[in-house]
Amino acid sequence: MTAYKSAAALSGIKADLAAAGVMLCRSAEIVTGDEFGIESIGLTDSIYMVPIPKGAMILDIKMLQDSIFTSDGMTWNVGDGGTEARYGATVLPALDTFPILGWKQFAMMGRIYDSDSTINIVPLCSDVDSGHCIRMHVYYKMTGTIVDETAFS
Repeated sequence: MTAYKSAAALSGIKADLAAAGVMLCRSAEIVTGDEFGIESIGLTDSIYMVPIPKGAMILDIKMLQDSIFTSDGMTWNVGDGGTEARYGATVLPALDTFPILGWKQFAMMGRIYDSDSTINIVPLCSDVDSGHCIRMHVYYKMTGTIVDETAFS
């Protein structure tokens, strides 16, 4: 297993606005064969996409993959450092759309992180050659500013 990191994951946690109820978004992109040295993505490789700060409540995760991944039926587990498929198992993002991943495991949306983490993806099919793109957007808010706020799960 090889672990790769997006530019967002490499840059790490950034200061986040902790105003009550403000939704934030952190995005990442991985291109196979790009400057990160990812020649191909193999079965069981992990890609650390988006860093998540302590105290963040996940509201939504959206993902896009290019037409080569989609036409090849490239599916992914979407999770974090604790659980490989926490947010979605065998997810097939549609071409040129940003489907909500939470529909499969909606109970995990609203999870509050008690330590810094990353949202990761793991491919569930054979190697994919260089030159293909995966994008992810993670929407979250920082907790602790509203007295009666609790996790959904």
